[in-house]
Amino acid sequence: MIGAPTIKAMCEIIHWSLDCLAKGKFPEARHDGSPWLASDSNRKAWKGSNMPGKAVLLQIRSDWDWNQKVFGAPQWNELKSCCWLCAAKPDNWKALSQNMARLDQSLDKAAYLELLRERGKELARLDALCR
Repeated sequence: MIGAPTIKAMCEIIHWSLDCLAKGKFPEARHDGSPWLASDSNRKAWKGSNMPGKAVLLQIRSDWDWNQKVFGAPQWNELKSCCWLCAAKPDNWKALSQNMARLDQSLDKAAYLELLRERGKELARLDALCR
C-alpha cells in the first residue's frame, strides 16, 4: 500500500523534525506550516524556544528496494548506472576492481545528482540534509 506519495510525505516530516533538531529550536508550527492543534498544547507552549542542545545523528538501514523507492538508487540492471556509489554499469561492473570503484569511479554529490537527473528521479528530502 505504500507508494511514492506516502514515502515523500514521510520524508518531509522526518526532514522537518531533523531540521528542528539541527537548529536547536522547537518548531513554531506543525510540519505542514499549519498552526498547532488543541491536542498540541505542550508543543505550542515550547514553540520557538531553544532546545537544550543541537544534534542530529542519522543512520538509515534499508535494503536495495527501499533505496530505490526513497533515494532514487538505480536498479541492478539500469544501463545508465547500477550503483549509487560508483560509475558501475551492467556492461562494465565486472571489470571494475574494488579499489578502482573506490578511487577512480566514485561518485561525488554532484555526479550523483546528475545521475538522478538523467534518470528522471527526484532528490529525497532526507538526502537534502547531507550537505
